[in-house]
Amino acid sequence: MKYLTIGILTVLILFTGCLHDNKDKKKPNNNGRKIAADTVKIKKKLKKFKITQESMIGNWFVVATNRNPEYFNKILVGADYITFYPDGIIKEKTFFPDRVDERVGKYIIDTSTNVVTIKYNKLNHKWRQISAGKALEFYWVNTELDFEKSLNTVYIKRGSKEWNKYGKKRIDMDKVRDIVNSVDALELKKGLRYKISKQTPLMSSNTPTSSINPYYLKSGTIIEILSKNEVDGTIWYQTKIPSANKKGWINSIALFGQNIRKVSN
Repeated sequence: MKYLTIGILTVLILFTGCLHDNKDKKKPNNNGRKIAADTVKIKKKLKKFKITQESMIGNWFVVATNRNPEYFNKILVGADYITFYPDGIIKEKTFFPDRVDERVGKYIIDTSTNVVTIKYNKLNHKWRQISAGKALEFYWVNTELDFEKSLNTVYIKRGSKEWNKYGKKRIDMDKVRDIVNSVDALELKKGLRYKISKQTPLMSSNTPTSSINPYYLKSGTIIEILSKNEVDGTIWYQTKIPSANKKGWINSIALFGQNIRKVSN
């Protein structure tokens, strides 16, 4: 009887242990849930870039694919470059030893795919903007010859954060780039004064609401740059107007197409 009692107790102990094991197996992994929740939070924080009309406006320079270490993965500053204007116009400048050719076309932005379609008569190009300062030309077609090809050409926008990252990766050819000696609209320097050539709006701030009732600067006005800020991929200048005793903000887009001249302080 004694041995029978011991045997029954042993079976009950083993059975109880199995129940505990099963409970442990079915118990949810709270740590796993926590990691998954943290992953979701991180994904939510990563903001996907969204193309806008303003984000494409500016001067774009090609990144060299030539395998020569002297050129590879460097921005060709002052060589051929492409300018996107606010009115849907695009201009491409090509430099030769004795001349500079300019090709004019139009572009359309598809905000759902971040794709820009460029049309130069019979030539069509497609770009995809990856970030505020980086874009990829991935397609080219000659509609007259019905010839097309895939591309993988990287462009960097002057004055962007990506442009600054390539600071030590530029082949500077500015001596041939700017034949009219006009200052680049994205390269105005803090503390310097410039003369603008067209009527330009002076905003109260560098926010969307600043476009209400701007003060318009006349052609020939001298402006002094107090600071330079990038807002959603667009350069803004905090500006002082000595002749009018005013201060405000100028969107760099308003300076495109102007003949901007540096003047003596």
